[in-house]
Amino acid sequence: MPRTDTHHETLIWTDAPRAALIEQVAQRVEGLSVLAVGGPRKAEVKPLAESLDAEPYDDLRKMLVDRPGSSLVLGTMDGARLDDLRQAVEQGADVLALEPPCDENGRTLRWERGQEPAGRLVHAPMLRLSPAWLSAADPQQVLGRLCAVSLALLGPAEAGSLFTRLYDAMDWIVSTLGIPQGIEARLTGPLSEPPENPTGLTGRMTAHLHFSDGASATLLAADRAAVWSRQMSVVGESGQLLMDDRGYQIFAAGADEADAAAVAPNDPVELIARQWRWMIDHRMGPERIDLAGVLASCRAALLSARTGETESPDTFMKLT
Repeated sequence: MPRTDTHHETLIWTDAPRAALIEQVAQRVEGLSVLAVGGPRKAEVKPLAESLDAEPYDDLRKMLVDRPGSSLVLGTMDGARLDDLRQAVEQGADVLALEPPCDENGRTLRWERGQEPAGRLVHAPMLRLSPAWLSAADPQQVLGRLCAVSLALLGPAEAGSLFTRLYDAMDWIVSTLGIPQGIEARLTGPLSEPPENPTGLTGRMTAHLHFSDGASATLLAADRAAVWSRQMSVVGESGQLLMDDRGYQIFAAGADEADAAAVAPNDPVELIARQWRWMIDHRMGPERIDLAGVLASCRAALLSARTGETESPDTFMKLT
């Protein structure tokens, strides 16, 4: 049953580049009571704290102890420790992560099956939580076995880092097709060479992924695009799906359009706000997937961009 809180207590941890986005999102979520706004540099987030009538902090652990809230919006991992996030989630806090939660060594939060914490960790905006994808209502019933996928997840830097776009793509891929067997990727942009850690990614990445069942996928992700855009084309043995954040079309092979819907605006602020509301209301979402598998796929793509060779997520599965 949805919660009936009229003032849902919330904490925000962000940096200056993400502050404006979070403020716009917060304005679209009714019933919020923002207790505190923190960041690694208090002076940079103080204007946001004043705008939301919240106390400013520069220490995430202290903020979590002093002003415990039922949810935390995580706009940056700068100044955030995995141990603090783990403790918050295990004690029942719901964390809406706008940046993938991993440390400088590429480790992420994970729990063994059957030992899930009281709270939840949700990445936003997730492609597999897009209103268009959820409205398609199990497209594989029409498409049959998925054979080939093309994904393009683009946006300007203020809408999220390249790591965020890559993580979102891999989340959808792992949940739909499984962990890739191999990934070949290339990175272009302002960096002289790909960084060792995905948190330092910026620019444009292209990748080809192949799977043990013969399926394949191509990926384009960027944080240096002019406008926000998430698009996919999926070809199955029995049909085809075309989708973006505004809606979808499903076609059965050799037939006219089988299903279609226009469901939402192409707006990252509204997409994040929808997931924030979903988290507040405790609505059921899709089954949890292995965060370690998603991060391992991201790291394999980054390694491939460094080596110029095809790399496997298996290399990183035991390291995350």
